[in-house]
Amino acid sequence: TFWNNFGKYLKVGMIEDDRNKEDIQPLLRFFSSKSGEEYVSLDQYIERMPEEQKAIYYVTGESRENAAMSPVLEKLNSRGYEVLFACEPLDEIMFESLRNYKDKDVVDAAKESAKMDDDDTDEAKKAKEVASTNLKATMEYLETLLTGKI
Repeated sequence: TFWNNFGKYLKVGMIEDDRNKEDIQPLLRFFSSKSGEEYVSLDQYIERMPEEQKAIYYVTGESRENAAMSPVLEKLNSRGYEVLFACEPLDEIMFESLRNYKDKDVVDAAKESAKMDDDDTDEAKKAKEVASTNLKATMEYLETLLTGKI
């Protein structure tokens, strides 16, 4: 197929050819957590994104199987998010030059700086408050017990 023959050259173009970067972006293809054996374009990825998803996520790995085993996928999959697999040596460098696509940030899901979109929702805040309230007595006991020992 076209991608198998010329995909690496297009990725190099993303890294080195700033003038044509915008024209190359729609031609890029990746495997993803939902694509199986088929490649997916960035446009297809965006079409399938849940409404609340604000970023395009990717994980790196030496192979599709390796990337699919990333611990980050569990949280993203539970939210219905698709994750692109960066399995070739050029992919990580290429993603660094592809900061956003069609007003969506492109985020390495495995990096600690990757902030999941809905971590600050009202539901998450309420859950933290409930946990804090439930553990208040335990926290007070530990503070009293450890006062002057730490």
